[in-house]
Amino acid sequence: MNIFITYKFYFWELKIIGILIIVISIKWIWHVFINSNFHLASKIAKTFEIETLHLQLKECSDNIALLQKVSENEEILE
Repeated sequence: MNIFITYKFYFWELKIIGILIIVISIKWIWHVFINSNFHLASKIAKTFEIETLHLQLKECSDNIALLQKVSENEEILE
């Protein structure tokens, strides 16, 4: 639909609106992709050092597991 708007209409205002819609759509798709838990998205995020929600959640889960392990070890020592 958006590509149709940019090529079919001859008015430059409508072409600009179509291009803006396409750019916003691509930005939204990128945001959803990079924050997903797909293996390729994780590799891209790690390569370019992009802070994503998936990596933050993984780091938090690792921290929780570490704290639980430390807490269990402290209970054993007491």
